[in-house]
Amino acid sequence: MKPTKETEFAECLAGYVMGDLTTDEFKEHESVKPSAGAPALNDLERIAATVSLAAIDQIEALPEGLRRAVSNTGRAIVSEVATRRIADVVELAPPQTARVRERLAWIACLAASVLAFFFWQRSQSDFERDAPPLVTRDSLLANAADLIQAEWIEGTTPPKNKVSGDIIWSDSEQSGYMRFVGMPANDPKVWQYQLWILDPSRDSKPIDGGVFDITSEEEAVVAIQAKLPVNRPTGFVVTIEKRGGVVVSDQRRMPLIAFVDPTKRKKPVSPEI
Repeated sequence: MKPTKETEFAECLAGYVMGDLTTDEFKEHESVKPSAGAPALNDLERIAATVSLAAIDQIEALPEGLRRAVSNTGRAIVSEVATRRIADVVELAPPQTARVRERLAWIACLAASVLAFFFWQRSQSDFERDAPPLVTRDSLLANAADLIQAEWIEGTTPPKNKVSGDIIWSDSEQSGYMRFVGMPANDPKVWQYQLWILDPSRDSKPIDGGVFDITSEEEAVVAIQAKLPVNRPTGFVVTIEKRGGVVVSDQRRMPLIAFVDPTKRKKPVSPEI
């Protein structure tokens, strides 16, 4: 039986997806374009691009605005394909008499849909984990509606050189960042810095905000690692402790502190880059 235009196009489409079209088949693919084929081809091309990008292990971080735009577009595409009704997929599937190459292409398409959905689901958490702290700090500045911000001031044992910077925190996000400029580098084999969060609404004892190192006196941004939920912080304290930190600090060495002004518990304006 002579193949119809639809079956010819389906065969060419399968070969196009599998990457094994001959020159003549490619010309045929260009010349035979029934209306039902274009959406299917678009879906396959978009899925293939999504999987290829998602599988890259090492990639330079995009500017936050561009990353969000790309991410939102990608999620919309994958959501459209992944949530398509089974009936729609069956309708696009090849008939029982389809050739082997065509069937392999459609199996690859369905597998790619699942992989693409998985990769995009994990992309946000991967970004938060792998992105530089300065990038995620800027994201929190731009998006947290309940952000608080406090400037560092000298503690009871201030550093020898002048240290500036600030600390930001969001109760709703349970996330925050410390920023230092001029902070002396520490020897992590001997001693480390440790953050303490003052939250009288929760407990009279400060909350451990995590142990951290400073490797350069240039600008450093460090993520807060609160060990307990924070309700309404009133201040933050940086102490110097032994390697690995302590459960309870004697606060004998306290280089920096930051107090939250209750009248300024609002979203600050993120500086333009």
